Amino acid sequence: MRYGLRGPVSLGQDGSIYAGGSSFGATVGYGQRLSDSWAARVMINSGGRSGTEKDKNIGDNHYDVKAKIGPGATLLADFYPITGSGFRLSGGMNISRIKESSRDAVMAPGL
Repeated sequence: MRYGLRGPVSLGQDGSIYAGGSSFGATVGYGQRLSDSWAARVMINSGGRSGTEKDKNIGDNHYDVKAKIGPGATLLADFYPITGSGFRLSGGMNISRIKESSRDAVMAPGL
């Protein structure tokens, strides 16, 4: 999920720098159009708190899990199947440190 300010700054030759935010934290990126149908993007992420905070009971087990995503980088390839529409299909990878803390306790029946 990406949200926030997204004001690209054009560098000519269809390249742009942009800033935004996502579940990976604050993001600064560079995008380069490779052809009418393809583009590539690289982003640096500050890290952020994941939406994964669970405090759940499953049967007699209690789970308390929290995850935090650290700083990282994302590399994406964009395919534009419909020329001029702005619609794109994106795929790529994100490399970041994920710190997880979990605590589980088994509750014995009758306690």
